Amino acid sequence: MIHRDPSLILEDASLDKKRFPKRHSLVQPAQDLGLSLTARETEMLMKLENAVQWAGKYVVPLNYRPLTDQNLRSLLSTRYLDELDLVRGLVRRILSLIPLSDA
Repeated sequence: MIHRDPSLILEDASLDKKRFPKRHSLVQPAQDLGLSLTARETEMLMKLENAVQWAGKYVVPLNYRPLTDQNLRSLLSTRYLDELDLVRGLVRRILSLIPLSDA
């Protein structure tokens, strides 16, 4: 993203946080990078979004409403044997978008 838009970096070399929404979305940034996501990849990113939102820091969600969403509960409780490979593939695709330095 920064390679495409260097103005994201301020004069003091910090990231312009005002230009990034305060959310834990992973699907939208992946799409912003130009990735064409499969349904399974989108589902996996949604699962990771929810983990980032609360499971990584809190034992239970701070907001109970997501737990009342049956579709979300089903998504979070469904496990597939290939999830790790799916995440690795996404990471490889994202890393391939990062230009290598000429140095």
